[in-house]
Amino acid sequence: MSQTSNPCQHMNLASSSIGDVKYCADCGIVHLAVQNLSLRLETETFRTLTYMLAQAQLNMEDHEHYSRHQYQAVQNVKPFIKKTH
Repeated sequence: MSQTSNPCQHMNLASSSIGDVKYCADCGIVHLAVQNLSLRLETETFRTLTYMLAQAQLNMEDHEHYSRHQYQAVQNVKPFIKKTH
């Protein structure tokens, strides 16, 4: 007698124009689909990934903020710099 496996029962956790995140409580797997990329992650791995992405976003925003202020500071100083050639 062969044993049949039940397909995953996905619960939609989030979706956007670029993809979606679904969860299967039976197998404990998070299904992440972003454009042409599809990942199946254990819940702890998914949690770690989300923390890492959140940290990356904060660092990127800090860098962009710093770069804008640095650019503005250079623009403010340019009128006072004499060309030597």
